[in-house]
Amino acid sequence: MSSQGPPKTILAGNFARVDLKTYAAELPLGTLTVGVDNIHHDVYLSPAWTEQTRTYLLEFIRQSANLNFSARKGSKPPKGPEIGAWKRQTLELLQASLTRAKYEKKIELDLLFRVALMKFLTQEIAAEFANLLLEAKEWIRSRGEYFERSEQAHVMKARLAD
Repeated sequence: MSSQGPPKTILAGNFARVDLKTYAAELPLGTLTVGVDNIHHDVYLSPAWTEQTRTYLLEFIRQSANLNFSARKGSKPPKGPEIGAWKRQTLELLQASLTRAKYEKKIELDLLFRVALMKFLTQEIAAEFANLLLEAKEWIRSRGEYFERSEQAHVMKARLAD
């Protein structure tokens, strides 16, 4: 038997201390040729995939935030994200990148693609969330000045701020 006693529990309001340390990640891209500006490495993402990703992210954020409205008059209600098609197309991109990297024996190609993909997704999530906030504000304004000052509008604004 252990003489350490009962396990420590965290009480409500008290947080466990986590030591965070900064670090710098280095990606070796020396074997790759630089892009047209002779500084950065160029990555091309399919316009069809980027557009599908924008649509998917907007609808996914809308569903996650439970905001089912449209500020545009006469527009269709938002449809759910086509997660299967998006995942399939993204998987194909990742596999194509890995296959090319293996064929050329340059793992840096796959690393560069994955970094570019993460950069694009991070920027797009922020952009689509901003679009959704703008759409929500337009929807609230379109309901009229009386609604804009109502309790329901204030609740919606608070949810959006969260």
